Amino acid sequence: MLKRRRALLAILALAVTFLLWSRPFHWTLRAGEPDARDFAPLIAGAHCLFHACNPYDSNVVEHLFQRLAGRNVFIVPEVPVYPPSSFLAVSPLLLLRWPAMHLAWTLLGGGLLLAVYVFLILRFDLYTSVVAYLPIVFVIQSGIMFPALWVGQPIIIAAGCGLLGVTLLVSGEVPLLAIALLVVSLALKPQVALAPALFLLFRRSTAKAAAAALAFAAALLLAGAALLSFQLHSLSFFSQESANVKLSLQPGRLSDPSAANADSATFLNLQAPLSRLIPNLHADNLVAYAISLALLVAIVLACLDPITRRNRPYTIIAALVMLSTLPLYHRVFDGLLLIFVIPALAELRWRSRPLYWGVTALSFLWFFSHRLLSHLFPRTALFPYTAFVGVAICLGLILSLGVGRHGELRRQEGAALEAGGQPQPS
Repeated sequence: MLKRRRALLAILALAVTFLLWSRPFHWTLRAGEPDARDFAPLIAGAHCLFHACNPYDSNVVEHLFQRLAGRNVFIVPEVPVYPPSSFLAVSPLLLLRWPAMHLAWTLLGGGLLLAVYVFLILRFDLYTSVVAYLPIVFVIQSGIMFPALWVGQPIIIAAGCGLLGVTLLVSGEVPLLAIALLVVSLALKPQVALAPALFLLFRRSTAKAAAAALAFAAALLLAGAALLSFQLHSLSFFSQESANVKLSLQPGRLSDPSAANADSATFLNLQAPLSRLIPNLHADNLVAYAISLALLVAIVLACLDPITRRNRPYTIIAALVMLSTLPLYHRVFDGLLLIFVIPALAELRWRSRPLYWGVTALSFLWFFSHRLLSHLFPRTALFPYTAFVGVAICLGLILSLGVGRHGELRRQEGAALEAGGQPQPS
């Protein structure tokens, strides 16, 4: 009877998930000509791997996209900043013509997100509790999926592959698939899965697989750089990429966290709210780096405990991912990284109800912060407090690492004594 009830709940959760997912996905397919502004630099860069062109020149990107799609695309000068490994990762799409190419990219992204939701629901028994299932609703209904698919944002595939790869590595299942997924994530957007991969490198059970994934991702980066170097007969493209990054940080530009950039209200990094409080970018950076460093030290200290490393891997990974959004530029699309917190909530669910409910509530605020302000407090809607919520989530996850530790230690010592041995370190 219990198994039947669980099966019915699982089917109901999956059905609701599919219905929620179908609305933004259907909207994406029916929204007309896609914007593709984030996909354009990727596919243009892939083209430049095999032809003599500079993928970090915005004029080149616009020209190539016009040839490819038959129309213009909005490319600001600082947009082309993806690493050469990203170009190599999407290069198989060059075999297709534009309509099929973008459709394949959209289907891959949307389908991967649905697969991630199904995987999380079944793997962590999210269907057994409304509170446990709510973060899935937050992710789908946040409004991030709509524009992310429409502009061809690679965060969708990078975050999805990263989460699946990391989870499979921790569980020890299908290691080859796990490594491949992690490599795709590291190649597309290295900042998404780099911190989790480095953590897995220091766990005995995942060290070899994590090392293999990092090595393959580094090989893709070198191979992409070598192909560009061969086409351009120099490494000058690196200086152009660096110049684009610096340009993007100028007042009013794409990555500028100050109020001079209207889009900064939706940024996830600490410099965005700090710039409203301390109108000095140098000081903002120092404060953001100091807060991030303090959180990193706290995570590292928690990781020194072998019991915590062994029993709370998803919480540590989630804390690292949330931490990665704080010191450096992250846009609203990177809110999809919250899917890494869902396995951590599953670990926390039976350890501390107050922290579990607290982090779940903070997850809601992190996703819907800008929309909540716009509706409830229109005059303050431009203050980007999302990063402060990110700090609170990170702190909550770090605090939760100490919850139940002594009980786990006693249970393990008791089991070891009964077996006539000692607890084994991670």
